[in-house]
Amino acid sequence: MILQQNRLAEILGLGWLGNERRVRSNGRAITFFPTLEPVNLIFKGDRPFSYGHYGVHLGQEDRLVFLGPEANTVTGYFIDCRLGSPTLHERLVLEFKPDPSRMLCVPPGVAHTFDTFGVFSLNHYRLHLPDPEKWLSGESAWTIEGDIVNVPMGLRDDDLPIFDANMHPASGLFYEMIRRSQLDSLGDLKHQYPSTEDITFETGEVRRLKFWKRLGRTQQLPEWEPNTDIDGVGWRRHLVVWTGDETGYVPLLSKRPVEVVDRERSSIDNELCLCQRRDEVLTFLGPKDAIIRVMMVDFRRDSKTRGRRNVVEFQPTILRQLVIPRGVGYRVDGADKVFIVNCPELYSVTSETSEEPFVVPTSTITNVTLDGVPYTPDQYSELVTSASGPTIFTPLSSPRREETLL
Repeated sequence: MILQQNRLAEILGLGWLGNERRVRSNGRAITFFPTLEPVNLIFKGDRPFSYGHYGVHLGQEDRLVFLGPEANTVTGYFIDCRLGSPTLHERLVLEFKPDPSRMLCVPPGVAHTFDTFGVFSLNHYRLHLPDPEKWLSGESAWTIEGDIVNVPMGLRDDDLPIFDANMHPASGLFYEMIRRSQLDSLGDLKHQYPSTEDITFETGEVRRLKFWKRLGRTQQLPEWEPNTDIDGVGWRRHLVVWTGDETGYVPLLSKRPVEVVDRERSSIDNELCLCQRRDEVLTFLGPKDAIIRVMMVDFRRDSKTRGRRNVVEFQPTILRQLVIPRGVGYRVDGADKVFIVNCPELYSVTSETSEEPFVVPTSTITNVTLDGVPYTPDQYSELVTSASGPTIFTPLSSPRREETLL
């Protein structure tokens, strides 16, 4: 159940919302985001980080989930810069701990910035459009590309800006347009995300300028790195928007639900998770010195690597995602300080021409024990049903337990 919003009274509309989250008996916790709209993963490096300025979205409501060690503290700074707001130019400084069970909602027009250390963010944002008449007449200066404006820190109250923030929720068609635009433009990106600032010239004219910086070689990865031991397993490059040398965000544009797993521990050391009708697509977020170990076994009946075992060791990185096809059992070790973001690709057992609606199966996950109970590829191959292909589906408001286990 989504918790009732906890509003911060100092600024109207700023507050917390609860997330759908479940904790298993083995300590594993899963937070669900059953959405088909884009979600951003935000990273700020392993060192203490501060933007050094405020950012103001004119047409985007940030819905931020902070992922990091419970001992760390996030400090948020907020100023209401919305035209007509009853809390105009009210300020707020808020200290809090990273907590996957809730998200912080920041309305358009509220300037905000954060000081963090070793904390990632998931932004389940909402988009808003300007008044149609103002937009068509040119009275509204808002553009998709210039949605965010930087505001210097330390301004006096008399010098704070006022923005006419967008108030009309965007339609699904607009989200799809944004998603396709990002897919088309980010693949060959050669520069960091531009910073935007309003500059006043000596003549008194105010112009909004953008500044770009070219990407370094270490910020670019191959599109696909296959695992040579098990067919279909490999690393897929994320599309990354860099905002600095070690900071940026990853737009998740696949139109698949998002699951965030933390406190990853196996209650049974020899247990594997075997997904029958979904490919696991895993991004590992955590300290760079962590060592993650993933053991995999190929149970697929028709696979050319059937029965083969493989172990991969790596350090967490937000720049790529590990793809584990359905029918390949796996176990993750060493991830107790790591968050795993899963965007599973679901497959239908019906043909592409079938007019029957696709129903997410209630038994897509099977636990497989390797020791004590001898395994053979024949023993489990009947569990892996051939499927017609990826399926776009409408997520449930309350995800079923069996559908979301890793």
